[in-house]
Amino acid sequence: MMLAAILGVFIIVFTWMPKIASTGSVRSRFGLVGFTATFVGIFVSATGALVGPFVAAACNDRRDVVGTFSAVMGLVHLCKLVAFGLLGVTLAPYLPLMVAMVATAAVGNLVGSRVLKRIPEQAFRLVFRVVLTALALRILWLAAVNAGFI
Repeated sequence: MMLAAILGVFIIVFTWMPKIASTGSVRSRFGLVGFTATFVGIFVSATGALVGPFVAAACNDRRDVVGTFSAVMGLVHLCKLVAFGLLGVTLAPYLPLMVAMVATAAVGNLVGSRVLKRIPEQAFRLVFRVVLTALALRILWLAAVNAGFI
């Protein structure tokens, strides 16, 4: 619960204060973010929301943000599949769900690429920040509910 609350606060800070998210060299920054996201991902399933502000801060163009973020998250999910497989988790029962998720992701990519071509850079950045903030607020809400505050 406390980890989720801390994560939610950090996501908001890194999202709205991009200079913090772009401090240091890209290699060391992404190494630290990768390690942290992997560790936090064990307890809280919010690696995308944590990685997003750092990708946005590292990329100057919205197409680079989307491409880099997609590649990073694809790699993260592939690593999770391998890890779960090595741990002996039977993934076969989840195969229909995984196929559905891949299919809807493909449709989302088609629609998203068309929207991305039309949306101005500033509007994209604002929408990206608002979505990350909404995800962080959801994490904070769930942490408060699980802690018995709400």
